[in-house]
Amino acid sequence: MSTNNIRFERTNREHHSTEIASYLNREHRGKEQSVSGFASLGEATPEDLAYCQEGYEKELLDSNAGVVITSVHPDEPVECALILSPTPQPDFVMTVHDFFVERRPSESVHPSATISPEATLGDGCVIGPGVTIGPSVTIGDECMLGPGVTIGENVSIGDRCILGTGTSIGQSGFGYQLTADNRVMNKVHEGSVVIEDDVHFGVNCSVDRATFDTTRIGEGSKIHNLCSFAHNVDIGARNRMSPGCHFAGSSTTGDDVRIHPHVVVGSHVSILDSAEVGANSTVLDDVDEDTLVVGSPARPID
Repeated sequence: MSTNNIRFERTNREHHSTEIASYLNREHRGKEQSVSGFASLGEATPEDLAYCQEGYEKELLDSNAGVVITSVHPDEPVECALILSPTPQPDFVMTVHDFFVERRPSESVHPSATISPEATLGDGCVIGPGVTIGPSVTIGDECMLGPGVTIGENVSIGDRCILGTGTSIGQSGFGYQLTADNRVMNKVHEGSVVIEDDVHFGVNCSVDRATFDTTRIGEGSKIHNLCSFAHNVDIGARNRMSPGCHFAGSSTTGDDVRIHPHVVVGSHVSILDSAEVGANSTVLDDVDEDTLVVGSPARPID
């Protein structure tokens, strides 16, 4: 079983260029073309949709694609239909998903997986080898758990979530208290973890359960390899996190936050909506919405 075991099958259904332009609410140029597949600009045939970004006008002129979503306005005539877009790559991805492929998860549970009788699995889940799922766990429909994933108790996972190889959700957080007589005592972690719909984790990520309340990863967030989230962290919707990011206890993010590789966010720090943190940064202070911060300690960039 692969780590990211989403199976997409091409529909091979024919769509007109004007139909795609209308769906995207973009301007159509050239004669109407019909396409039934998709490919890169260099490999596309007249039956394919492709996209072109700034700086690739020569490749557009040389392409055999039938329809191209493009931010480039070529000076020379082209044979393909053009769909003019300021954001061709996102528009291409949306069009491929909604017109040209269907997601077909293959429901299966590997015989080496260990699943508590108190756990609930939704329809169409793929559970890989060596997976362990504890009690009081709810997993939604069409989720995919890679080899060696561990789900502790009191965890709720939404629909269409992906957990890469070795990822661990719901273990006790790193919480200790130094007592008056110099003993280091564990803090009790009785809380839960909520992973909302359409969250993707790469390999070897970890999400600790809360002390008393909930550690939450918001809907649609995409998290790459080797990221960790301590107890009581609250991540907003549609966050995108590159490899090696680490969130200390009770840190929070708003919606649509972008975190670049190897970022550390300190305890109780809040990163607000649509903020962005540059690579290798250490975030020790709150970050305002729509703000880019970089550095260690991280500071705003104008």
